[in-house]
Amino acid sequence: DAGRAVALERYARCCQLAGELAEAARGWRELIAVAAGELEVAEAQRRLAAVHELIGADEFADEVKRAKAEFWKRVGAPLPGEPLEELRLASFVEWLIFDRRLEGTGRTPAEEYLERHPELSGGRAEIQLGLTRTLHSIFMIKKRAPAGALLLDLFTGFKYQEVKRVPVTLGKGDLAELRLIPAGGDWFATDALCFHPYTARKQIKKLLKLARKDGTPLKELLLDLLARNTKYERAPKTVKG
Repeated sequence: DAGRAVALERYARCCQLAGELAEAARGWRELIAVAAGELEVAEAQRRLAAVHELIGADEFADEVKRAKAEFWKRVGAPLPGEPLEELRLASFVEWLIFDRRLEGTGRTPAEEYLERHPELSGGRAEIQLGLTRTLHSIFMIKKRAPAGALLLDLFTGFKYQEVKRVPVTLGKGDLAELRLIPAGGDWFATDALCFHPYTARKQIKKLLKLARKDGTPLKELLLDLLARNTKYERAPKTVKG
């Protein structure tokens, strides 16, 4: 039911914004159950919701608070009601799940979930493993088609064909920070994204080139670019690139 799907998505996003990650995870899981889509992508979303629920548990409550403070200090906290508030929260949640290592185990939450559930097998285990092997970079949209988008990774130069769930707001030629998850031989984009304006293109390419040359971890550069983008969005006429 389309109306039910819309209501569930709205509810889950509100829970995320409020920091209720476990409740948001339940909302996303129910949404997946009523929404149409590819089976592999739907299963990957279920696996992702399970990781959301893990990190939303009471045992990690204090660490999530510290992580949020750490992330906002690095990229700039969104202001209440700011247009980029929801996008930045999505970026935080994905950084928390895929990039930041837990203080107790040294594993990311995606890795921790896999460690705690050795009973997973077959396709579920394969997709859960894929959550520990996401691809996070700056992409250019080279082409859009019903089957998916053709993306160029500006850091590696690799192209990815028929990527699913690339936001409809991104068109041919656009530049954006995206995270891709492997599922059933395909890739699909997650909810977090950061659109970079045309004026920043030259500087971003320069910084990516320097990172390759100097060996700077890409994830560190992506955080820096996210911080620059926050400043740009707040003062687009005075801050460039």
